[in-house]
Amino acid sequence: MIQVDVGKPALPTARDMAKSLAGSDGSILPDAVALDGVAGFRLRTPSTDLSRPCAAVVVYRNDRAYLIMAATMKGGDAEAALDHMAETWRWSKPQ
Repeated sequence: MIQVDVGKPALPTARDMAKSLAGSDGSILPDAVALDGVAGFRLRTPSTDLSRPCAAVVVYRNDRAYLIMAATMKGGDAEAALDHMAETWRWSKPQ
């Protein structure tokens, strides 16, 4: 499952949000990720069901937090789908 959430940031930075989403048993990956040129953070958790993302990207842009989250059942691999989303992400131009 892939889910995209957008909203007002609950924490001061995208890194803080990524840490919170990763929890005490997850981790933030050392390499930055970019969504159409906007830097963000990638994280992983040990989740093996749909109750929590196993991987996510967190980006702050224009006073909004963008969370692209992936979850799988029974430990499936969502990394390739999340990679594809990050690589092909394009911001729409304001109307």
